[in-house]
Amino acid sequence: MKRLALILVLLCAVCVLGVVPVARADDPTSFVTTEIVIPAPDAEGPTYLKITVQMDAPPRARFRMEFPNLIDGDGVNGFNTAINGLITESFSAFSQSLAENDTNIPLTDVSSGSFFQLTTENLYWAADLLSVKLTFGYYYAGAAHPSSFSRTLTYSQTLDKALALSDLFIAKSDYLQQIAAFCQNDLKAQDFLVFPDGAEPKAENYRSWNLTGEGLQINFDDYQVAPHAVGPLTVVIPYFDLAQMGIVDPEGPIGTFVQ
Repeated sequence: MKRLALILVLLCAVCVLGVVPVARADDPTSFVTTEIVIPAPDAEGPTYLKITVQMDAPPRARFRMEFPNLIDGDGVNGFNTAINGLITESFSAFSQSLAENDTNIPLTDVSSGSFFQLTTENLYWAADLLSVKLTFGYYYAGAAHPSSFSRTLTYSQTLDKALALSDLFIAKSDYLQQIAAFCQNDLKAQDFLVFPDGAEPKAENYRSWNLTGEGLQINFDDYQVAPHAVGPLTVVIPYFDLAQMGIVDPEGPIGTFVQ
């Protein structure tokens, strides 16, 4: 039911553009969804569906999205609602902007028009914690180049809720300052800290994060700390370093990772 609701939202958003998906001669299907069951890796973590949604609305735009939905394990409804909500919000914003800022450039082929695409990475997928990075790529016809942004979801099946970064750390600790200092030093060492404000210890700068097998990954979007030519950047703070900082809540979601 949640997947159906998401697909209906995507179709409605396309209708907002004032177009209807039209079949092409080389691809008679203009709206396609596929679902592939992905077993849990090494018998750890829940089985999930890899869902692909593809729509063409020539000559205005094309859309392609791939994302996971759970089909078993704890927190199925909560996880699916959370990730589908992130997708719906981002896609609806793109569609509205596209409709309001139509460039009216004459296009003859859908490949020349605007596009919106979503790829996902399951960076941590275990029996209790699921951490997914969603990368949204987009382009408005007539713009100088495509761009992208990320959204993330780290979900505790035990708690049945999406985790905030603060949930990992001791209450009232200076975790943001310590994480920012690590990231700033790492980016400086790579000569990538061109825009220092993007790595300042502010919550909005560290809203895109994931758990991995090696540590806490901080994602810096296009233009956040470096020019577009550099692209998005990531910094991984190893669990050992987090343990040395003394900021991780020992009873929290990653308490056992730093022991």
